[in-house]
Amino acid sequence: IPEETVYFLRRTTESWLPHLLVVTLLKFVIPFLLLLPRAAKRNPRILVPTAMLLLLGQFMELYVMVGPALGHGAEPAPGHLPGVELLVTLGFLGLFTLVWGWSLARHEAVPLKEPALAACLDSVRSGGAVPAITAVVDGEARVGLDPDEHGRILEADTKTSRRDLGVAIGARWPVGATTVAASLRLAALAGISVFATGGIGGAHRGWAETGDVSADLGALASEPVVCVSAGAKAFLDLGATLERLDTLGVPVLGWRTDAFPAFYSRDSGHPVPHRVDDLDELAAIVGATWSLGHPGGLLVANPIPAEAEIPFGEIRPHIDEALGSARRLGVTGPGVTPWVLEAIREATFGRSVPANLALAADNAALAARLATVLAESR
Repeated sequence: IPEETVYFLRRTTESWLPHLLVVTLLKFVIPFLLLLPRAAKRNPRILVPTAMLLLLGQFMELYVMVGPALGHGAEPAPGHLPGVELLVTLGFLGLFTLVWGWSLARHEAVPLKEPALAACLDSVRSGGAVPAITAVVDGEARVGLDPDEHGRILEADTKTSRRDLGVAIGARWPVGATTVAASLRLAALAGISVFATGGIGGAHRGWAETGDVSADLGALASEPVVCVSAGAKAFLDLGATLERLDTLGVPVLGWRTDAFPAFYSRDSGHPVPHRVDDLDELAAIVGATWSLGHPGGLLVANPIPAEAEIPFGEIRPHIDEALGSARRLGVTGPGVTPWVLEAIREATFGRSVPANLALAADNAALAARLATVLAESR
C-alpha cells in the first residue's frame, strides 16, 4: 500500500475520524457560513471569532497530522498525545494567544467606515453646523439621512455621479453613494453653501490621451458651493488638475498653506494660487466671489493634519507601482480609484487608513466653522 494511502487511512478511520470532521467544521464549514453575508465581512464581531476558529482549526489540523505518529511504540494508540507534547502544545498556544491578543488590542480588526462617518458628523456639530449626508435612497435624492440609514450608504456598491442622478431617481435605485460632483449638485439644490470631502477627483495621469478627467471639476465650476478637501487624490496628475481648475475659473484657496495638498500629504510640490490664514477673511473671499456673479464654487485646500501625514516623497513610489499594476491588469475607469487606494493601504501597512480618517474629520471641522461664519455674515 502506498505511504500516502496509509497516512490517510489512519486519519479517516477509528478514533481519528471525529478529529478530522472537527477540522473540516472549524476551517471550512463554519467560516463559510459566517462570512457568507456581505455585511459580515466588515463586522469585527464576526471577523474576530471567525479568525479564532480558523486558528483553532489550524492547530487541530496539525494535531491530526502529527498525532498518529506520536508515541513510544510502532503502533501508538489512536488519538493519544503524550504528556510532554501536550504541555508543549498548550504552552505554545498560550504564548501565541497572549501575543496575538495584545497586538489585536492595539489595532482595529478591520478598517471601518462607521467610525470615520461618526467622527465627521461630530466634527461638523462641534463646529456649530448641522451635518447633512447626500445620497440617493430608494429612488429619492436625499440631503440628510436618519442614523439607521447610514449603514446602507456605507455598504453601497453603486457610485452616483452628477450625470447619474436622474437615472438613479427615475429608475428608483435602492441606494446610491454620491460622488463629489453629485453631492455638490444636491447641496446647491438644497441651498447648502459648504461641502466637505476627503479629496476631489481631477485629471488622471495620461488624461491627454484618455480624456479621463473627473466630473468633480466641472461641478466645482458650475455649482455655487464651497468645497473643503485635502486637495485632490494623490494618484492624479495634480499639475494638470490645477491647470484645469484655472481654465474653468474655479478659485483655489490654500488654508494656511502655500502648497497644494495631495490627500495623504501636505505638499504635492505644486503651489496654490492664493493662501488664506484667517476664517473671517476666507468667508469674506467667498462672499465677494459670489457677489461678483461667479456661477460656481470655490475649492478650499486644507492639508491633512501634520501628525497624520504620509510625506509625498514616501508615498509616491507606492502610487506609481499601483498605477502600473492597474495598467498591466487592464483596470480602467471607475475601477482605478478603489484599486489604487487598496494598493496604497497594503503598501503602507495600513497607515493610509488613519490618515484618511484624520483628513476627513479635519475637513469636516473646517467646513463647519466656515459655514457658521457665512451664516452669521448674512
